[in-house]
Amino acid sequence: MYCDLHTHLDMYDDINPIVREINDNAILTLASSIDIPSYESSLHIAKESPLIIPTFGIHPSKAYSYESKLEDLDGFIYQSPLIGEIGLDYLWVNPLNKNVQIKVFKYIAQKATEMDKFIVVHTKDAEVDVLNILDEIKSDKVIIHWYSGPIDIYKEYISRGWYFTFGVELEYSAHIRTLANITPKDRLLAETDNPVGIEWLSGKIGMPSDIFEVYN
Repeated sequence: MYCDLHTHLDMYDDINPIVREINDNAILTLASSIDIPSYESSLHIAKESPLIIPTFGIHPSKAYSYESKLEDLDGFIYQSPLIGEIGLDYLWVNPLNKNVQIKVFKYIAQKATEMDKFIVVHTKDAEVDVLNILDEIKSDKVIIHWYSGPIDIYKEYISRGWYFTFGVELEYSAHIRTLANITPKDRLLAETDNPVGIEWLSGKIGMPSDIFEVYN
């Protein structure tokens, strides 16, 4: 069985052929969320296949919507088998809301750590802050999603015993391949970030079977 550790199934216009491809190819698929509505959509989609695991998270781009109602997230954190996608993004997200991002990320990561759950973490241009926050709250069940930052910080992540997802950018980036090659093989995981991962790189909409090429 193949496993795709990071997708956004709620972003497809037509989910039916996607579910069929997941089922036909036996692809265990984690459906990540960026906010409450996307998680609720993933819960609905997951009813169509036992291979789809919906997971709750607040993406850094959505942090501003939840800053003042963090306790409302507790039930979703408790319900979700693991947490994702959470984290920080100082590259694509308005840098003026760094403090808001940190507040929401730290709250969810702390709750998940207390509940002994894995967290899937976004780190774009915020690699050091992510490291410091997770060290502070003593998170050890960490999966770093699509890391593309400095090698020296990545080695710090490796030293913490964390896991790492690699995806479709392996075909396009020598830096990503270098990171994959220094990652302990027992902590190396595969993802597509469908449907937007390959679309961002090549313009085509990602499909579940793209995970085969990631493994290759």
